[in-house]
Amino acid sequence: MSDLHKPSDFNASLTTEAGDISSEEARQIASDFFGVSAVSVKRLISERDHNFHLRCAEGGYVLKIAHPAEDRLLSNFQAEALLHVEKRDPGIHVQRVVRALTGETELNLVFDGQSRTVRMVTYMEGTLLRYAPVTLNQQRNLGIELARLGVALKDFDHPAADHVLLWDIQNAEGLREMFDVFDPKRRSWMEEYLDTFVQEVKPLFSHMRKQVVHNDLNSDNALVQPNDPDQIAAILDFGDMVRTPLVNDVVVAAAYALGESDSLLDAPRAFLEGYQSVTPLTAEELDVFYDLLMVRMVLRLTLTEWRASRFPENREYILRNTQRSWMQFEQLRSMSRAEVEERLFGAVRPSGSTIEWRL
Repeated sequence: MSDLHKPSDFNASLTTEAGDISSEEARQIASDFFGVSAVSVKRLISERDHNFHLRCAEGGYVLKIAHPAEDRLLSNFQAEALLHVEKRDPGIHVQRVVRALTGETELNLVFDGQSRTVRMVTYMEGTLLRYAPVTLNQQRNLGIELARLGVALKDFDHPAADHVLLWDIQNAEGLREMFDVFDPKRRSWMEEYLDTFVQEVKPLFSHMRKQVVHNDLNSDNALVQPNDPDQIAAILDFGDMVRTPLVNDVVVAAAYALGESDSLLDAPRAFLEGYQSVTPLTAEELDVFYDLLMVRMVLRLTLTEWRASRFPENREYILRNTQRSWMQFEQLRSMSRAEVEERLFGAVRPSGSTIEWRL
């Protein structure tokens, strides 16, 4: 077992602090190593990495400087996946890899004594889904796009594909040691869904489809067309990509699509309709979808609350969506399993309908 796969490394990128990198340093790296002359450089928000948007006369690029705790093989994993997707489905909306002047897809540079992997990809124009009006047709198209990406990645393999990631649902039992961040009531909720997952659901994974998937389709990782927000402009950020049961990728996206109140399950339902028009879920995958959705909510709430307790200086950013996640989780808890499944996999409203809330 390599260091990449050791359980003791589960939390490395969650606990190691990265030294800061300035926009001017990013500009110099782009020029020296990629031959890109940036007219302007803007720091992009990221939880772990340092990413910069470079505007150039010939177009835009993103310079990605990985977290110092990230294994270099993982950065190569992401680069090779993008190259594979481009080959399998040239029309899919993802970034393209930009090679360094040496022809390499990633470089290893040292910043203040920390060795970090540096890559460059094309910049995708569009409006971040977080800031766009949400419609059912848009969510259906997002489901179609994720399914296409899954098809393109179906035969992709890499030495880092099976790396251990706490954000991967199949490793959710690793959360238990973090439950001390909750009060007794909430901790009992977390344990309830985690116990069901470990005892009843995870043993079924050995019989399910498994492949490399995106694993993080949220409103910060998708772009829509500014003049037509129903159309998907890009799926971004392959940083949580991993080989896991295919259904987990769908569950993650559905969990992030949750709305509020009476519209809680409208967008996930439209998303699932789009996804299944390309890649239908099997009966076994549908049977465990509710359980996986609930444990994904447990995972999301636990990791954000735990990180906020470890890094209080970044608490506001880490918990920016957590209050809403708790509301969604508690609303799901108030519904029966049968009701959730019916509302997720029943007929959707007309695809032109607009939902009066934002992701």
